[in-house]
Amino acid sequence: MNLIEALGVNIFKNTYLIIAFYMFLGSFFDKKSITKTFSSLFKTLMGLFIMEIGLEVIISSVSNLNYMIPRAFKFISIIPQNEGAAALGEFRYGDVINSIMFIGMIVNLLIAKFTRFKYIFLTGQQIIYMSSLLAIVFIPLGVDSHKASLVGGILLGVLMSILPSLIHPYTMKITKNKNITVGHFSTIGFYLSCRIGEMVASTARKIKFHRQLFVPKKEKNMSLKKLNIMFLDSTLITAIFMVIIFLLSAFLSGKEYVEDISGGSSFIVFSFKQALLFACGVYIVLTGVRMLIQEIIPAFRSVAKKIVPEAVVALDVSILFPYKENIMLLGFIFSFLGGVLATFITSINSVLVVLPSILIHFFTGGGCGIYGYTTGGKKGCIIASFIMGFVISLTPFLLIDHYKSIGFSRIVFGEIDLSLIGFMLKKLIEL
Repeated sequence: MNLIEALGVNIFKNTYLIIAFYMFLGSFFDKKSITKTFSSLFKTLMGLFIMEIGLEVIISSVSNLNYMIPRAFKFISIIPQNEGAAALGEFRYGDVINSIMFIGMIVNLLIAKFTRFKYIFLTGQQIIYMSSLLAIVFIPLGVDSHKASLVGGILLGVLMSILPSLIHPYTMKITKNKNITVGHFSTIGFYLSCRIGEMVASTARKIKFHRQLFVPKKEKNMSLKKLNIMFLDSTLITAIFMVIIFLLSAFLSGKEYVEDISGGSSFIVFSFKQALLFACGVYIVLTGVRMLIQEIIPAFRSVAKKIVPEAVVALDVSILFPYKENIMLLGFIFSFLGGVLATFITSINSVLVVLPSILIHFFTGGGCGIYGYTTGGKKGCIIASFIMGFVISLTPFLLIDHYKSIGFSRIVFGEIDLSLIGFMLKKLIEL
């Protein structure tokens, strides 16, 4: 294993090493005592590990749903799964992927240091996904591995610097903090959600809505008040929604099939258990995010003052969830419904469909809902997340023939940016 590959494997695949390094530098520049330094470091790492534990719980629950949905609806499914697609890419093009990651991080830091794009991208798993996508596009199309590493690394660094800038103004409205933004390769979807929200708000100002003309105003307000009280507990609503999804999928899959994959459990008990596990995973992730934000922002601000003045840290979209928990949930639900609609529409003319990914609709769809809400209120959240959820289930088709040609018959990348950028890059190379 050469030096670059070792760096790629041991650093970029372990996001906590990058975060820990920044925490240590921040404490050093602040001249904190050893006790306070280790306290901040451990709290940050605990936040990251708590997030990982929550994510593992969510993935475990969702994996069972991924077995049931194709069985229930008789689909030949394409599964949008970033982790699986990246793992397949790493197996085939590991050296190139790790070189792209290494060069990309350096380019990102240089751009932050010497240009007006002061964004330092610290979402490790997203870096892996984009690096894998670039290698998967470059190498099968005949690009030399050295050229793919260099060009891919430069492109990665540019994307890590430019894309966060698109949504930073909107992110500041959510977090009330100019030192943090989102580093997630569905940024195009988030930006479009903001624009959709603006269109919704503009339309709402021009049109006079006649709401529930035959409902007394007092009764209407009471109904809305009860509904809002119910939605205050996002964990409860998540659990209820997932129970419905699991029960429906289990019922349509058949009692025998569900009992087979569950080790003999009743399909009703199994559905409730998996739905509650998903809700618990969400709660754990949010707890970890809160702990992480509390510690990392002051540390990063200290590092930025010394190394890259006015730097902005770009982190995973989940950093927004504690700010707008209920809106995130609303975005997730309507994004998933948009994905389901896209699946059924594509199934009319083809048995090959993109399976709605609970995981991607939760994170990306939830993020789209938050950004849509920021500019368009609740209507903006609902419309933006529904539209982008529909798009999420269609964009993988842009590269489906390319995936098939290299043996990725069922597992594909699901993030919007990955599909769009990969498609445009492929067309450019083929010119």
